[in-house]
Amino acid sequence: MARKKNKLASGNIRVQRRYKGDDGKTHTKSFTARTRAEAEALAAEWQAHRSQVVDRITVAGAVEKYIRMKQAVLSPSTIRSYLGMHRKYLSGPFGQTQLLDVTNLDIQLWVSQISADASPKTVRNVFGLVSATLSMFMPDFPIRATLPAKIKPDLYCPSTADIKAVLAATDDLQLEAAILLAAVGTMRQGEICALKWNDINGRTLNVRSSMVKDLDGTWSIKAPKTLSSNRSIPMTKEVMQLLHALPKNPDGRVLSYNPQQVGHRFQTAVRHAGVHWFRFHDLRHYSASQMHLSGIPDKYIEARGGWRDGSSVMKRTYQTVIDIEKARQDKKILDVFKNMII
Repeated sequence: MARKKNKLASGNIRVQRRYKGDDGKTHTKSFTARTRAEAEALAAEWQAHRSQVVDRITVAGAVEKYIRMKQAVLSPSTIRSYLGMHRKYLSGPFGQTQLLDVTNLDIQLWVSQISADASPKTVRNVFGLVSATLSMFMPDFPIRATLPAKIKPDLYCPSTADIKAVLAATDDLQLEAAILLAAVGTMRQGEICALKWNDINGRTLNVRSSMVKDLDGTWSIKAPKTLSSNRSIPMTKEVMQLLHALPKNPDGRVLSYNPQQVGHRFQTAVRHAGVHWFRFHDLRHYSASQMHLSGIPDKYIEARGGWRDGSSVMKRTYQTVIDIEKARQDKKILDVFKNMII
C-alpha cells in the first residue's frame, strides 16, 4: 500500500493511506498529528479495524446489533436501559460514523460532548456500552478515552426513627409489609413483589424470582438477575405475623402490588411522615448498615442481601451510617479534651 508523508505548514505531520472503497475505486485517507509516530499510530489503528469490520455499519448500527445479540441473556431492565442510551446518545454525528472510520479521537470528542449534559455515572455507562460493542466487532482496536471523574453519590441512609415514622404515616398493610421486607429482610423491590406463599417455609423466605418490566412495559416474574440473589432469609416473628394478616391473592403472591405501585405509595408515605426524603431502595442500605454496626461480618450481610462476595456496592450502602457514627465518636473525643485549655 503506497504511503505519503508530508510536513504541513502548521508543523504537524500528515500520513496518508490508500484503500479500495465500496465503489471499487482507490481512495486516500489522511491522518494528521504532531509527530510522525503519532500519525503512523492513527493510521495503523484505522487499518487494523478496517481489516476486522466486514459489513459497512455505523457505530449506532453496531450498538443496536450488539443489544439484539444480548437480548436473550440480559435482563429486560438492562436492555431497556441500553435502548434508551442508544436513542439519546448515539443519534448524532458520532453514532452515524462508519465503524471502520472511527478513531479514539472521535470517541474522546463524543465523550466530552455528552459529559456536558450527563452525569459522570451516565457517561461511564454509555461508554461501557460502546466499548463492549467495539470490543465485539473490533477486538484488536485499543479503545482509549478519558472519562469524567466519579462523583460520590449523595445518599441518605434512613434511621430507625425515619422508618417508624413512615410506617406510622400509612394504613396500607401491603406497603407496611413491603417496607419491613426491605428494612429487615434486605430484599429488593422486585423480589418483594415476586414473593409467593410457596416461597415461604415457616419463618424463612426463599428468594427465587424477581418482578421486572418487560420491553413492552408489562410486569412479569423472572429468575433473579444474579446467582447470589437466590437466597434464604430468616425473618422475625413480628414480620411473619404481618404477612399472614394480608389478604390472600389468587395468583399466590404475598403482595398484589408491582414495584412501581410500591414505589409510588412509599413516596406518598415518606411525604406524609415529614422525614428526610429517601428512596425505597435505601431501606436495603438501612438494613445493611444496621447489621454492620451490630458487628455482623460482611460475608453474612452479603449473603442476606444477595450481594456478591466482596461487593463494593454493599459497602457503600452503609457508609453513611458509618459517617454518622464517626461524627458521634468525634464529639466524644472532643469532649475528652474540652478542658485542656484554661
